[in-house]
Amino acid sequence: MTHFYFDTENGELTSDEEGIDLACFAAAQTEAALLMGDLIRERDGELWTTGRLRLVVKDAWRRPLFAIETRIELSDLTLIPR
Repeated sequence: MTHFYFDTENGELTSDEEGIDLACFAAAQTEAALLMGDLIRERDGELWTTGRLRLVVKDAWRRPLFAIETRIELSDLTLIPR
Protein backbone atom coordinates (compact mmCIF):
# COMPACT_ATOMS: atom_id res chain seq x y z
CA MET A 1 0.00 0.00 0.00
CA THR A 2 1.05 3.55 -0.75
CA HIS A 3 -0.03 6.62 1.18
CA PHE A 4 -1.56 9.52 -0.78
CA TYR A 5 -2.78 12.99 0.23
CA PHE A 6 -5.55 14.87 -1.58
CA ASP A 7 -5.23 18.65 -1.09
CA THR A 8 -7.82 21.03 -2.51
CA GLU A 9 -7.59 24.64 -3.65
CA ASN A 10 -10.67 26.79 -4.09
CA GLY A 11 -9.35 30.27 -3.50
CA GLU A 12 -7.38 28.91 -0.54
CA LEU A 13 -5.51 25.68 0.13
CA THR A 14 -7.15 22.96 2.21
CA SER A 15 -4.61 20.33 3.24
CA ASP A 16 -5.54 16.69 3.67
CA GLU A 17 -4.13 15.98 7.13
CA GLU A 18 -4.71 12.21 7.17
CA GLY A 19 -4.40 10.96 3.61
CA ILE A 20 -5.30 7.39 2.67
CA ASP A 21 -3.53 4.17 1.76
CA LEU A 22 -4.24 2.89 -1.73
CA ALA A 23 -2.96 -0.08 -3.68
CA CYS A 24 -1.25 1.85 -6.50
CA PHE A 25 -0.99 5.03 -8.54
CA ALA A 26 -3.95 4.00 -10.72
CA ALA A 27 -6.09 3.66 -7.58
CA ALA A 28 -5.07 7.21 -6.59
CA GLN A 29 -6.15 8.46 -10.03
CA THR A 30 -9.54 6.80 -9.64
CA GLU A 31 -9.95 8.12 -6.09
CA ALA A 32 -9.03 11.64 -7.25
CA ALA A 33 -11.63 11.57 -10.04
CA LEU A 34 -14.33 10.37 -7.64
CA LEU A 35 -13.32 12.93 -5.01
CA MET A 36 -13.39 15.75 -7.56
CA GLY A 37 -16.95 14.80 -8.51
CA ASP A 38 -17.94 14.85 -4.83
CA LEU A 39 -16.28 18.24 -4.31
CA ILE A 40 -18.11 19.76 -7.27
CA ARG A 41 -21.46 18.47 -5.98
CA GLU A 42 -20.73 19.75 -2.44
CA ARG A 43 -19.92 23.25 -3.72
CA ASP A 44 -23.51 23.60 -5.02
CA GLY A 45 -23.15 26.86 -6.93
CA GLU A 46 -20.09 28.18 -5.10
CA LEU A 47 -17.91 27.03 -8.00
CA TRP A 48 -19.68 29.54 -10.25
CA THR A 49 -18.44 32.41 -8.12
CA THR A 50 -14.88 31.18 -7.50
CA GLY A 51 -14.49 29.83 -11.04
CA ARG A 52 -11.84 27.27 -10.10
CA LEU A 53 -11.43 24.09 -8.11
CA ARG A 54 -8.13 22.21 -8.00
CA LEU A 55 -7.31 18.85 -6.41
CA VAL A 56 -3.61 18.06 -5.95
CA VAL A 57 -2.60 14.48 -5.25
CA LYS A 58 0.64 14.07 -3.29
CA ASP A 59 2.73 11.09 -2.28
CA ALA A 60 3.63 10.01 1.27
CA TRP A 61 6.35 12.72 1.39
CA ARG A 62 3.83 15.33 0.22
CA ARG A 63 5.44 15.69 -3.20
CA PRO A 64 2.87 16.62 -5.88
CA LEU A 65 2.13 13.75 -8.28
CA PHE A 66 -0.70 15.18 -10.38
CA ALA A 67 -3.60 17.61 -10.23
CA ILE A 68 -7.15 17.76 -11.53
CA GLU A 69 -8.52 21.23 -12.12
CA THR A 70 -12.01 22.44 -12.99
CA ARG A 71 -12.46 25.96 -14.31
CA ILE A 72 -15.60 27.78 -15.24
CA GLU A 73 -15.32 30.58 -17.75
CA LEU A 74 -18.51 32.40 -18.59
CA SER A 75 -18.79 34.03 -21.97
CA ASP A 76 -21.16 36.65 -23.32
CA LEU A 77 -23.07 33.81 -24.96
CA THR A 78 -24.51 32.87 -21.56
CA LEU A 79 -26.56 36.06 -21.68
CA ILE A 80 -28.55 34.96 -24.74
CA PRO A 81 -32.15 34.16 -23.72
CA ARG A 82 -33.35 30.63 -24.39
